[in-house]
Amino acid sequence: MTEGAYSRVYHSIIGDDRFATIYGDDHHLAWWLRLLIGADQAYPAPAPIPRSTRLASLRALVDCGLVELVGVDHYRIHGLDAERKRRSAQGMAGALARWSGRNANATPVAMRTHTERNAPPDAKEMLDETRRVRDEIPPPPPAQRGARNGLPRDGGTNPRRNGTSPRQVEREIDRRAPQHLGEIVAGIAAFQTKHGPEAAS
Repeated sequence: MTEGAYSRVYHSIIGDDRFATIYGDDHHLAWWLRLLIGADQAYPAPAPIPRSTRLASLRALVDCGLVELVGVDHYRIHGLDAERKRRSAQGMAGALARWSGRNANATPVAMRTHTERNAPPDAKEMLDETRRVRDEIPPPPPAQRGARNGLPRDGGTNPRRNGTSPRQVEREIDRRAPQHLGEIVAGIAAFQTKHGPEAAS
């Protein structure tokens, strides 16, 4: 298989009528080859005419139909477009033939995922076992209302329900505490009456 970029020169140019005045002239033939390489590199766009092109050779190549001028400073090689399309079609046909040969006996098994097709036999068994175990595991129960982290709250652990929430305790203290100065004085007097004047000091 040819590697890298290349340009084809067929032996048939020896007897080709268009090369009748070109093949025997080393200057003309050399410039045709150089222009062929340039046109192959620029394909499918027209190639620029090199500044060093020998005008006598270029004129001879244009006159015999081997070179087609495009504008004033570009050119195409006659037959290159057909040659490139033919080579492209041959490459595509070869690729399709190889692909068809590989997949001629394709079965539903061959349509499995890339991972499954390339996994070793033991790995495929592990995949099947994983699927079986996964299918046998029951789904988790729905989350219970009022539960956190899957654990339901009852009256003994919920601060709001059993009255131990800091805010609830603070509000209860405020509610039970005396609200007026008179209530505070009356409370002190009642305490002294019960326990004696010295107990309040």
